[in-house]
Amino acid sequence: MADFLGTEIAIVGMAGRFPGAADVDAFWERIARGDDCLDDLSEADLVARNVAPSTRQDPHYVRRSGIVDDVDRFDAGFFGIGARDASLMDPQHRLFYETAWEAIESAGYVPERFDGAIGVFAGCGMNTYLVNNLLTHPGLLDQVGWFLLRHTANDKDFLTTGVSYRLDLRGPSVNVQTACSTSLVAVHLAVQSLLSMESDMALAGGVTIEVPHGVGYQYLEGEILAPDGRCRAFDAESAGTVLTSGVGVVALRRLSDALRDRDPILAVVRGTAVNNDGRRKVGYLAPSVDGHADVVREALAVAGLSSDSITLVEAHGTGTAVGDPIEFAALTAAFASDRRAACWLGSIKPNIGHLDTGAGVASLIKVVQALRHEYKPPLANFTAPSELLDLANSPFVVSGQGEPWTDQSPRRAGISSLGVGGTNAHVIVEEAPVPVPTDTGLAVQPLSLSARSDAALDRVAHDLADHLERHPGTDLADVAFTLATGRRAHPRRRVVIARTHADAIELLRSGDRKRTVDDRAAATAPRVVFLFPGGGSQYVGMGSQLDQRFTTFHETRRAGVDLARRFAGIDLGALLSPSVDPDALRDPVASLAAVFVTEVALARQWMALGVEPDAIVGHSLGEYVAALLADVFSFEDAMRLVVARARLMGRASGANAAMLAVPMTEHELIPMLDSAISLAAVNAHDECVVSGAGDAIDALVARLAALDISSTRIPLNAGGSIGDATRTVAPLRVESHRHVDYCGTSDRSSILGRSSAGYGALRSRFALRSRRRSGDHARARTRPDADLIRSSPRSATGRRDCRAAPRQRQHRRHVVRIG
Repeated sequence: MADFLGTEIAIVGMAGRFPGAADVDAFWERIARGDDCLDDLSEADLVARNVAPSTRQDPHYVRRSGIVDDVDRFDAGFFGIGARDASLMDPQHRLFYETAWEAIESAGYVPERFDGAIGVFAGCGMNTYLVNNLLTHPGLLDQVGWFLLRHTANDKDFLTTGVSYRLDLRGPSVNVQTACSTSLVAVHLAVQSLLSMESDMALAGGVTIEVPHGVGYQYLEGEILAPDGRCRAFDAESAGTVLTSGVGVVALRRLSDALRDRDPILAVVRGTAVNNDGRRKVGYLAPSVDGHADVVREALAVAGLSSDSITLVEAHGTGTAVGDPIEFAALTAAFASDRRAACWLGSIKPNIGHLDTGAGVASLIKVVQALRHEYKPPLANFTAPSELLDLANSPFVVSGQGEPWTDQSPRRAGISSLGVGGTNAHVIVEEAPVPVPTDTGLAVQPLSLSARSDAALDRVAHDLADHLERHPGTDLADVAFTLATGRRAHPRRRVVIARTHADAIELLRSGDRKRTVDDRAAATAPRVVFLFPGGGSQYVGMGSQLDQRFTTFHETRRAGVDLARRFAGIDLGALLSPSVDPDALRDPVASLAAVFVTEVALARQWMALGVEPDAIVGHSLGEYVAALLADVFSFEDAMRLVVARARLMGRASGANAAMLAVPMTEHELIPMLDSAISLAAVNAHDECVVSGAGDAIDALVARLAALDISSTRIPLNAGGSIGDATRTVAPLRVESHRHVDYCGTSDRSSILGRSSAGYGALRSRFALRSRRRSGDHARARTRPDADLIRSSPRSATGRRDCRAAPRQRQHRRHVVRIG
């Protein structure tokens, strides 16, 4: 990265469907083997596809085709498109919509969670679906009308804007039409949009789908089509190309942004260029040596690189006797190198044919895969180098045998795409920087899946299992993070708790109900309520593992430790250590400060993860946390108040004070209390807390036990919410409130409007009663025990669903491609 100029663009996602390959991974597997992915068509195939008998019997009819699976299928509901409109849409648009979504998802994002503008740059081929299908039904045209028929995704003008509309993408949306170079020109324009800050992510690509699909073609002498249906680039037997179908999309971001957000960087675009031949060629349809050479030189100049640093060139390589020698001469002139047999020359077209508007992006995806797998793939259908190529005086080598890409670091490649009419594009790409490793942190990982139906959910689970099986080196924590943050949440949900890859694969396939959870999401999200309990919940090592794993938790707790040392003169860091003496945490100042800081750290951690509360409720000590998060006062002032309150509690109740939780109603319990014990809190209808002298509390425990009532001693050497504390505390700085509901649990003490110093002292003089609030809420506790989360359903009407668990990651982990 030392020679980066600051204009580099990261390829963070990619998706595609090609002849013989349903996705980019299957695509690479076939390329690496050197496969010709076109199909030989049987008589039965042609009959099934309604090819006329006279055509089938023509000796010049070539029975080969590049077939893309499922061109007649479309997940219309996903995009909010009705069945009738979907049936009218050009299949090129349908497949491009789906592939664009897959590219965004491949990058680890969903549009609604991406903070920035997403642009779309792409083009499609001629609409043969309109010509050969829709327009053959005059009644349909009369019924729908030409305007609606054209505007229902049946014109090149509406390809990118249709995606932007359906996915709510708000960056530039530009259709590109430069014939065969369309999709690589789209990449160039996307790069420019990112560098000019128009877009923060950009999708670029192209699509061509021929209809009727999966049929052969008529060979005519003098045209560019191969007589045998096999493309051979730079080959002694080159005789023409084969026009096929396919779609590809890449997702791009500025490299600096991708590194910051730990995106899955697949490769780096170092430079791009676009030009036109003008009249520097023998005819309009022909390529140009000068025009092509110029665009390669310009791309190298933009990248700030020498041609000697390029060790692979993916050529346009159509396999024609005229075009290939011209392209070879142009590349040789552009490189102007004394190197010999030092740069691998390839072409995707012998593998999959000529994808027309999708050809350039297919070449780019091939090169990205070659960089990732460190392998130079062979030329498919290769027999021997063409005698028209001056290989001996060039830096290039062509071969039908692949080889490891080990002769350069960093590995770099160039991709050329030439359009009929003379618009040329060239892109320089480099291997991705090595990602900085991150600690997995957790012994187990939650893999969160969702889909729109049970059947689809099962498919997603099996697809993920297949992916993990194919990629055993993928960090499971990164997979968990990507699934949680980079996938749209659909109604049907499943969470799998896995320890290892093998564990995950087994559970994803078996659906073991002991370690998987299936559920259906509510139609609307419930309001989120943060519940902050009071003191006495401390325990040894509280929050120590969270402190090691979560950045926001750690930073907040560290700030709290500093404040506790400043205002209380205690080493809270040592008190929160897993090796501390439990008795040290019984001191009121130590206990309350520890619980307070832990609650604040947990709350801020939740918020850093994007969980913003609609309401905040605090009980006793928790009210100060609620007030802090409500911006009633600062962390510093809150700690001053907590320390002062703890000291007041200690002085008012004495060293022998104790507190006890009792599972009884207030009216049942009060008659059992003597003058040495006071009611401290009413947590719920059937749960109270009392405080008083230690010996009196011991006697009460005995009386309750005789009645077969189990009570719980609160580990705090003080009596909370009692006494005659009348000393006031230092004035507090009052700040603006957050726009969310906050309240304390006492009927007498809502934090809002009660931020005076007198309230701080008053808070210690009354029994607390849990307030009843109605509504539909999801509650998240922000303390390690469950006192308040258990009592909250009993003290509120409405939903009883109370789930609480710390999230697994604060910062963005490395996002990984899944599937």
